[in-house]
Amino acid sequence: DPYIGAFSSVTTGLTAIHVILGVLLGAPLLAGDLENGTAKLIAAQSVSRHRWLATKLALTGLVVVVSTVTLSAVFVWWWSPIKLDYVDIDWSSREFFNTTGPAPVALSLLSVSGGVLIGVILRRTLAAMVVTLGFTVALQMVWGYFKLSLGDIVTATTKPVSPGTPITFPSSVP
Repeated sequence: DPYIGAFSSVTTGLTAIHVILGVLLGAPLLAGDLENGTAKLIAAQSVSRHRWLATKLALTGLVVVVSTVTLSAVFVWWWSPIKLDYVDIDWSSREFFNTTGPAPVALSLLSVSGGVLIGVILRRTLAAMVVTLGFTVALQMVWGYFKLSLGDIVTATTKPVSPGTPITFPSSVP
């Protein structure tokens, strides 16, 4: 089916966005300034270091949030006309869960924040990018393993019910 192939390609690309943002945006954000000595130059300017750092981090966070929300919304818009034909794709799969809703924004912000922290600790751009790549791949694997453990999953199925039939719900298990 051509839609499944396109769907798989697009979701793989959207899942890689977290890694790309962490490696190419987060890791060199402050590591480059620390490595090249630009941070010392900033400290000598009229703008305080705290304001410079807050502005740099806030603008980066804004770019990450806006770009991730936009990509996620475009994906939902693109897939929504035909998704009802493919009911065998589970909502908790990597394709849906990591590319829609708040999950891609949270993963992207965590990847970029981890990259910034790694860059500050290592103070070398290339080393920070390599370590951030490992961090974001490990983050994806841990997230994929534990994402369904973060809440209680309730699966509801619909069956034809005749009028007057009482509806019973399973009791919650403590």
